[in-house]
Amino acid sequence: MPCYLFSWHGYGRWGGEPARPTAAGGQLLLPDRVIADRYREHAADPQACFDDATQRALLAELQRGAERAGLRLHAASTDAASVQAVVSWPDARPESRVRRELHDALSAQLDSGGERVWLSHRGRRQRIGDAAQFQHVTLATLRRAAGWRWDQRRGLQR
Repeated sequence: MPCYLFSWHGYGRWGGEPARPTAAGGQLLLPDRVIADRYREHAADPQACFDDATQRALLAELQRGAERAGLRLHAASTDAASVQAVVSWPDARPESRVRRELHDALSAQLDSGGERVWLSHRGRRQRIGDAAQFQHVTLATLRRAAGWRWDQRRGLQR
């Protein structure tokens, strides 16, 4: 049964504050402020910012979208700039399709108020390989989010 952590950033929030180094292929990649500034200059819409009500609506939509798609939502978190979800599913669907289904559900929820781009197009994904990594992601990583959180044991919490 595949299990993934999916993340989507709000539109225009790439390279947002605070900038943190990331690791890729065993190398440390520092944030590139020049590229981030160039990206924001060419953005067609203003930066997305998720207030408390929007964060709660996103979590509710993740739950509905997961149920409609036959997925199991284990935990999710939000903040002013992003949405993260830990999801598993019992069939052989590729993760790219699952990620797109959830992205489309979130986008439809956000677009109900008008016509603008709210989320990054692709999002990010991380495969969760074992129980220890699952515990780390659900108990540590998602708890760092500054906004609303939901998990299957505790429900909605701030």
